[in-house]
Amino acid sequence: MFLTRIHIRLHCFLALVIAVALSGTCFSGTNLQETKTARLQINIASDATVTSGKIYLKDIARISGPDGLRQQAEELFIANAPAPGIRKRIIGSFVKARITAGSQVPANAIINLPGTVSVVRRFQEISDKKIEKIFKDHVTAKTQGSEFSISKIRITGKRKLPLGKISLTTTAFTNQKLAGPVSLGVNVWVDGTCQARTRISGWIARFAMAVKTTRSVKRGGLLSKDNIELFRVNVTKAPTGIINTFEHADGMMSRRTLKPGTIITDNMLEKPRLISRGDVVKLIAKKGHLTISTLGIAKSNGAIGDQIKVENVKSGKIVIGKATGKSTVLVLF
Repeated sequence: MFLTRIHIRLHCFLALVIAVALSGTCFSGTNLQETKTARLQINIASDATVTSGKIYLKDIARISGPDGLRQQAEELFIANAPAPGIRKRIIGSFVKARITAGSQVPANAIINLPGTVSVVRRFQEISDKKIEKIFKDHVTAKTQGSEFSISKIRITGKRKLPLGKISLTTTAFTNQKLAGPVSLGVNVWVDGTCQARTRISGWIARFAMAVKTTRSVKRGGLLSKDNIELFRVNVTKAPTGIINTFEHADGMMSRRTLKPGTIITDNMLEKPRLISRGDVVKLIAKKGHLTISTLGIAKSNGAIGDQIKVENVKSGKIVIGKATGKSTVLVLF
């Protein structure tokens, strides 16, 4: 009786083991079958955004399926991307042809796609404020701290850039005087590649002190604090050669009549005339400790330090001398 029960229990246990084993074999066979029959499913979007210069399947589609096949399909090249900020439309049949043409996607893949795929490329921009700062910094460096103002700023050139690290380089100013209309070229680099050339232009007004007349000055008249003053002037519109210190103009003689408010330039002035043609002058000749003086007739006009011709009254000879004072000429040997 006891042995019979043991036998029955052993039989049931063996049956249970066999059942479990058979069940496991069937389950494993089902998984293997599912793996062999699994298919990729590719759902193409009607709108997509890319960041690089190429469009891959992963950029425009949602792909599901076995990992190995899915990853392989994701890297399938479809087309070149548009320029940054530009939208490109790709015909659906073209996309399908690209997918089915190669070996990256199995022939039994399920592909769902629209009639067209619209792809836009992301971009970045350089702000106007940053470009204007580059322009102002360069002008400041070149003018060495002198006073100036910039107006009528205009920026031209490609503005939308691919994503990446931006760096800038500049070209030379078109107007080296940095006064009036001036422009500066800016090369824009992204990740070490020149992607754009921008040009910024503007009107630069530069300011300085200048001397002007406060009242009319006749030809041959002397300048002094009574008829001239210093004032701030926009040198961009001023004549060349302006005198910008009072000391430079004080005591000088005008070569022509000057109206009130005239900005004084170098070519308007000359040293005060000490000797005029025809004046009787004292000729002095020095050699070592010996000094000889005589009278002469000036043959030309002269200011202090000028060399003039003088006729020796006694000998009638023409000598060259330097005007050293009123009616005094030092003979040059």
